[in-house]
Amino acid sequence: MSKINKFKALNTQLNSSNSNSHSLQNYKNIDLVVINETELRLEFREENKELKFLAFQKIKKSKIKNLIITQGKNGVTLFRKNHLPVYCPAFVEKSVDKVGAGDAMLSLCALGIRHNLDPEIILFLGSIASAINVNNVGNKISVDYQLIRAHLKILRRTAETHPRISAYISPLAPI
Repeated sequence: MSKINKFKALNTQLNSSNSNSHSLQNYKNIDLVVINETELRLEFREENKELKFLAFQKIKKSKIKNLIITQGKNGVTLFRKNHLPVYCPAFVEKSVDKVGAGDAMLSLCALGIRHNLDPEIILFLGSIASAINVNNVGNKISVDYQLIRAHLKILRRTAETHPRISAYISPLAPI
């Protein structure tokens, strides 16, 4: 019998019914955690400390291999023990509904991390998936290859006038 190598990924959910009891304390040795900045700050009951400090504290305390912190319109950052943080901007101008954005981020990032893709590519694809998701109400659509490809084409056109986006799009092969 062969031993199966399990990959554990967790997306946190903070809402009005669990805001006083929300905690990651019961989870240890997780390969990937996706959490938004507000949730992480609530976890530590800390509003003022630098995000990087809280991230590395959480990684050490819970033995998390990859901690992705989403920051809404301010982008997303991947933290890993003994590595520099990796940042990617948000690729959306306005949000229709943020429900499911973390799920979209988790889905693509978990695949990328599990298959040892470059961290910048992982966050880029996760950000694209989240951008597609927040442009729709609820979980009305499923993010798939065709939607990602269409969004990349739009970003490629946008990159001509937005240097922030251009830095991420230009290294990609033509679509």
